[in-house]
Amino acid sequence: MSISLGPASSGARKYNESTHLVNNDAKSRVTTKVAAKLKNGSSKKKRASKASESSKLGTFEGVFLPTSLNVLSILMFLRFGFIIGQMGIFGTFFLLILSYTIDILTTMSISAISTNGTVKGGGAYYMISRSLGPEFGGAIGIIFFIGQILNSSLNVVGFIEPLLVNFGESEGVIASLLPIGYFWSLLYCTVLLAICTGIALVGSQLVSKTAFLLFIVLTLSTISIPISTFFVRPFYPLPPPLDSIYYSGLSWSTFTENLWPHFTSGAAGSVLPHGEKETFRNLFGIFFPATAGIFAGASMSGELKTPSRSIPEGTLKGLLLTFLLYSSVIIAMGCSIPRELLHADIKVIQTVNLSGIIIILGEFSTSLFSVIMGIVGAASMLNAIADDRIIPGLSIFTTLKKSTKDQDKAKILSIIATWFIAQIFLFADINQIATFITMAFLMTFIVTNIACFLLRVGSAPNFRPSFKYFSSRTAFTGALVCFYAMFIVDGLSATLVIFCLMFLILMIHYSTPPSKFGDISQLLIYHQVRKYLLRLKLQMNVKYWRPQILLLCDDPRSSWNLIGFCNHLKKGGLYVLGHVVLMNDDTSTISNNPSNAESFSVTTYKEVQKQKQAWVKLRDMLKIKAFVQIALGPTLPWGVRNVYLGSGLGGMRPNITVLGFYDFKKHGLALPVIPSFDSNTNLDELPTDDCRKEKKVSISQWVQIVEDLIILQATVAVAANFNTLDLPKTDPSHHHFWSKPKTTNGVRKYIDLYPIQMSSINQLEDGQSVLSTNFDTYTLILQLGAILSTVSEWKFSSHILRVIAFVENLSEVEDERGRLTDLLANLRIEAEVKIVCLDDGSLDSYNFLVKGYNKTIHTKATYDTFDRQLKGDQWWKNLCNARETLKELEKQRLHRMQQKSQLASPNIVPGNFSRNRRYTLSNLQEQGVSLSFNMNAQHGKFFDADPTSESSDSSDSEKESESDVNESSVSMARSYGSTEDRSPSPLSRPTSRPEQPKVNNFLRLREESVTDIAGMKVSDQASIRSTISNLRPNFSSKQLQEELKRLSFNDIPAKGQHIVLNEMMRKNSPKEQTDVIFSTLPAPSIGTHLDDNSSFEYTNNLSIWLDDLPPILLLNSQTVTVTTAL
Repeated sequence: MSISLGPASSGARKYNESTHLVNNDAKSRVTTKVAAKLKNGSSKKKRASKASESSKLGTFEGVFLPTSLNVLSILMFLRFGFIIGQMGIFGTFFLLILSYTIDILTTMSISAISTNGTVKGGGAYYMISRSLGPEFGGAIGIIFFIGQILNSSLNVVGFIEPLLVNFGESEGVIASLLPIGYFWSLLYCTVLLAICTGIALVGSQLVSKTAFLLFIVLTLSTISIPISTFFVRPFYPLPPPLDSIYYSGLSWSTFTENLWPHFTSGAAGSVLPHGEKETFRNLFGIFFPATAGIFAGASMSGELKTPSRSIPEGTLKGLLLTFLLYSSVIIAMGCSIPRELLHADIKVIQTVNLSGIIIILGEFSTSLFSVIMGIVGAASMLNAIADDRIIPGLSIFTTLKKSTKDQDKAKILSIIATWFIAQIFLFADINQIATFITMAFLMTFIVTNIACFLLRVGSAPNFRPSFKYFSSRTAFTGALVCFYAMFIVDGLSATLVIFCLMFLILMIHYSTPPSKFGDISQLLIYHQVRKYLLRLKLQMNVKYWRPQILLLCDDPRSSWNLIGFCNHLKKGGLYVLGHVVLMNDDTSTISNNPSNAESFSVTTYKEVQKQKQAWVKLRDMLKIKAFVQIALGPTLPWGVRNVYLGSGLGGMRPNITVLGFYDFKKHGLALPVIPSFDSNTNLDELPTDDCRKEKKVSISQWVQIVEDLIILQATVAVAANFNTLDLPKTDPSHHHFWSKPKTTNGVRKYIDLYPIQMSSINQLEDGQSVLSTNFDTYTLILQLGAILSTVSEWKFSSHILRVIAFVENLSEVEDERGRLTDLLANLRIEAEVKIVCLDDGSLDSYNFLVKGYNKTIHTKATYDTFDRQLKGDQWWKNLCNARETLKELEKQRLHRMQQKSQLASPNIVPGNFSRNRRYTLSNLQEQGVSLSFNMNAQHGKFFDADPTSESSDSSDSEKESESDVNESSVSMARSYGSTEDRSPSPLSRPTSRPEQPKVNNFLRLREESVTDIAGMKVSDQASIRSTISNLRPNFSSKQLQEELKRLSFNDIPAKGQHIVLNEMMRKNSPKEQTDVIFSTLPAPSIGTHLDDNSSFEYTNNLSIWLDDLPPILLLNSQTVTVTTAL
């Protein structure tokens, strides 16, 4: 039975096809609808944009009219007669030219800034904040905001004064209509302010239409003044008792009489006490506000179609027109009104005019518009300040990210707030208002000129204003003249305004998050940093040395405390956080192949950028003053070289490179974060947690990094045990001049310094040798300890600086104390001094390793621990066997003495002790090439003496002069192999007295050893001096006893020395008392990293020394850091 699926399949296909067509049709209809909606939406937006553009103002109505109406101030009608009567024609023209010079110079700066880019709402605030930054912009914006409101209040009060003179109930010149009194005047001012606020609330279009009408009235009123001089006949204008004062009209005698200044007291319009004459200063203070309205056009920047074109053009044309009108008024009044009439009548312009009404209308028009512009400009500035969020609490006035309705609401609220403040200022004294307005305007002019000047001087490539009629000279001159004018008007008020400006700048700086718009400070900082970096010497004089630290970090969680510690230690110097990103992701199995090991890709670059941003965020979160240096490398050592060579710029380069010690116990494990130096930081999540974790460093790589840094002549610092450090906290109460360190609850914490000095015997090319010491490291340890003790966090938390030196014999203690005390005195370092004697019996390790004490019941456990640590070292086996040999010899000698038998020869039969001879003291050192404190030459190993060679006489003492140390290698071996008259160990003290000439001799000797050595590897290795004893095949027990008796700390290899040092430091610097230790880093031989066993031996020896100690920083320096010279 067959089943046919053909027809069904065909039907299904037809159904699917029809469904597909239906779906496509539906989709096309939906797409068409969506497209139509989008098109309608875009067309609506376009229409809204066009409507918005059409509502914008042009140059004439947006800038020219506001500027002209504000510059033609009501002060012209109220005070010009008084000013001309005091200053004369020439003096008044001088005031006019001085005021317009300030205006024009500032207008040039405004024009330059406004034509350099898009200007939005906010006027002066917007331009200044985008040039000088939010601090200057916000501070001057607040001052100018208040100044504009005060100007509105001044114009309200200024109009009410002539209104009451003409229409006052008791003495109205035109009509007696309005009641007179304080509260009546306040009522009239309130009504006028409300009318102006209502016009401002309607919008910019009504303001511009009102402005045009008022401009016509004001212009006619102003022109009527010079016209009246031609038509008004001479008469006696004033009522008794001033009816004898004559108006002359145009007259040559009146012109000559009014030509020069004539200062009087008590003239009409004077604000000075009776009997005090007018001065140029107070007259300039009255005159300048009449011409200071040049920002009226710029305040309308948010309402302009093209602000960058309209602001300069409209402002300059407005200034030109008003200058001509002012000049005509001054000449007309000076030629027609006698000085006596000018002194007597405050409304003389209205008195001698053809029509007093037109003057009143002019006063009304300029006052009304100045009030409107003050409210509109101040409200617009308030919106701009709120938009930038530089002052908290102004969010209701912001227009950003709001709908049109909400934006309009914010603008209305800002106008109402402006009206409210202006209403409050109506209660203030009119004279005090005028002074502050002058200060506010002049300060705004100063900052605007400074902004333009700095933009030009800073040579910013993007500062290319289309307005060309300016220069840095015009801007600087404008700022200088404005500054001088401030103190001419009122020095006390000018000082107060400057202090207010500084206070606002600081307040905004510390309370405002970083702004996204650039400011001129970055340009200036860049300009100055580049300039002075070029002038900074690469090698600064040692007198001015300071630590400049490069800290190599892998994971900030494991380096947390070390980052904070280095931030303290830098003491105002350079601080760089260095991190290495491997060129391939070693944690990825895919990319971990030889072909990809040295590749560079986009992924690698993105990883570098990601990690750099994360480290910068971490730095900002920790509030530390550090730079971040991220470097690439195919391997970790290569990356470290790149970090070191790429860190710093010019003379500002790191001089100390800090890296963490290779920790055997915790290597490869992320240590817990210890929140010790910033408890306010959120430690649950760090910016670097999301970064790629690099492959952990191996032992040989770590040793190679140390070697590379030494080759690069860097001062190397190895930090260990810093995960246990409890960094002192910052206490702001201690940051003042009179602060003194206080001991809290009697607990004293120490900063312990163990400056261990090492000697170096360097083999020269010609076979000679030279001696040098690590006095640079010795003094660097003292220097860093002294610096850390002066850091406020350590200084005010009961930390005491202590220097601990050690000697081997009790007889050397006082001498060493005197030498160290003298050195500290010469270096001006205040510290406690403690001298430790190794031979005082308190150190079990020294007694066991050096003195050869036998085990007892009390010391067995301790000695077994030392024995386990040294179990695999051949030198320890040799030493133990040598001591066993001595015991056997002593037993034989005692046995022979008991038998009272005489031997024919005191020599031991070689065959009887052939086995023992292999363990003499000379052979003890075959395996004792140490890696810490001896810097012996590569061409002579002191531990590898030939046991078959005959012993030779040694010199009696070491010679420090250059002629004595430049010997052949054989002589050097003899000199430093002395077992007679041994001097105190140089391990614990400087080789010479700490007097500057001797220090210089050290440094000179050291430099010669570096520069004259060719093809030589110098290493910091175990013992300072090694006793080279070449025992004869036949030796006596007395000789071997003397050999072992002369064994000292300097003779044992590094591992033994480190065991002794560890015990000594644990006893003298317990964790409960000592917060940090500084000591000397024994550098590895160059090439140690090539052998894994040598690398392990070097790091293992250091770990034995550093085990269970407080946080410790080991240093190896190659530069001079201290001096006693002035």
